Amino acid sequence: MIKKVEKGKYAGKWKVRIQPVDKVTGKRLSFPVKYADSNMNQQMNKLWVI
Repeated sequence: MIKKVEKGKYAGKWKVRIQPVDKVTGKRLSFPVKYADSNMNQQMNKLWVI
C-alpha cells in the first residue's frame, strides 16, 4: 500500500506498507510502516526484497 499522509507528524510524506505471505506457512507477515519523501515504487521494491 502506498498512501499520501495528509495530517499529523508525517504530513506530506508517503506511507509505504507491505504484508507479504510466507510461502511455507501461508501466514501473512507484518512489517513496520516506512515513510518516504516521494512516491517512488523503488521504496516498495526495497521492502519486497527482504
